[in-house]
Amino acid sequence: MRPWIVALVPTLLLSLGAAAAVTADPKNGKKLHDQRCLACHVRQMGGDGSQIYTRPEHLIKSLDALRQRIGFCVSQTNTSWFPEEQEDVAAYLNQQFYKFKVAK
Repeated sequence: MRPWIVALVPTLLLSLGAAAAVTADPKNGKKLHDQRCLACHVRQMGGDGSQIYTRPEHLIKSLDALRQRIGFCVSQTNTSWFPEEQEDVAAYLNQQFYKFKVAK
């Protein structure tokens, strides 16, 4: 299977509808984020890993972009998250840092 397909599949699954965002669990998302994402972000930022989300030049400008980035990171790190878990992480990050409007 081509690598771009592997990276694209989680994104496609997440973008099937806004219903997942409504049922996502930010508490579970925080747990998953802290287990799998935080250490890498601490290394990248040289300390406070949350700075990756709050820096002025952050790449994420929409909820869809956030979901795509999570899908990309999942594929790059071989994290075995189900689409629902990715949506939980998106819900946590959106609630904690981004504050994008969620369609209901």
